[in-house]
Amino acid sequence: MTSPTPLPVRRKRGGFVLPLFLMLLLALTLLGHGTLILAELEIRAVRAFQHSVRAGYAAEGGIVGALDHPEGLPGPPAIGAHFPLPSGWFRGDLWSGASLRWLSTEFFLLEGTGRSRGWGGIRKLAAVGWALDPVTRVGAFGAGIESDGGLFQSPGAEVSASSVLELPHGWDSIACEGFRGELDSLFSGSPLLLRVPLPPGDTLVPGVLSPIPPLGLLPGLELLSRGGDPRLPPAGALTAPGCPPSEEAVFWSTGSDLEVGGGQLCGLLVVEGDLRIKRDASVQGLVLVGGNLFLDAGGRFEGLARVRGAVRVESTATLNISGCPVIRALSQVSELLKPLVLPGASRIPLF
Repeated sequence: MTSPTPLPVRRKRGGFVLPLFLMLLLALTLLGHGTLILAELEIRAVRAFQHSVRAGYAAEGGIVGALDHPEGLPGPPAIGAHFPLPSGWFRGDLWSGASLRWLSTEFFLLEGTGRSRGWGGIRKLAAVGWALDPVTRVGAFGAGIESDGGLFQSPGAEVSASSVLELPHGWDSIACEGFRGELDSLFSGSPLLLRVPLPPGDTLVPGVLSPIPPLGLLPGLELLSRGGDPRLPPAGALTAPGCPPSEEAVFWSTGSDLEVGGGQLCGLLVVEGDLRIKRDASVQGLVLVGGNLFLDAGGRFEGLARVRGAVRVESTATLNISGCPVIRALSQVSELLKPLVLPGASRIPLF
């Protein structure tokens, strides 16, 4: 019996399809899982960025809050000392705080700190600020009169810089008792010159800056905005209200000419035009004048002056350089003591 011939064996190629499909499915699964993880990381990063931005605003708020309440800033400055300022949560989910460190008698570093609830990080911003120090400002004067236009006096006028430590006319020792030590430290070593030109850094740029000489880092326009309104009558003259040393110093500013027609004025005058002190009028303190300073016959000025133009003292007028009414005025005028942040140094990201 003849055996049957075996049929040829066929290879089943369909057996490779399933492993290939499984490998493709695994790759898609890994890709999808990676995309999910990446999306989750992106969401976390977005949330962290949002928290960081919110914390940054909170840090900025710490700086702004400190500047909005300058009475809370520590003083007199202890150079190098670190002063924490009020802090806390607001809106329920943002924490804002600040601290201050004095770099000198007038410059300080203000550091704001912010947190966002649900985020473990913190944001810090810093700003360099400046606040007027009365002793430093008086000590910065190179002479009793700083004037670009010169000093002109008529025969019979009384002009003196030797009395810088003496009391102004009509003042008693009590009015200057609290400033005697500072004045002695500033002027007891050498007498103050009568007149020098304005410092080179005060050069006027026409059409850009106010002609009013600056006071420290307070430019003329800033001084105008901070000063009070003298409420001038149409003629542009006023009668000083009187200023016994027991009363607070005044701070008046005007963007035009000003005439003091009578009475006694103690404090700070900021005048963008000409300042004229007429007969029987007395000004005791600091004057910053964008134009000329005129002392008519019988007029009196005692203090320090920065004048863009000329100073003219008529016969029988009195111009005496005195430090006490100036340091007293700068110490009492709260508008001048408000701190400011330097524009070029705002804000410094710490982290």
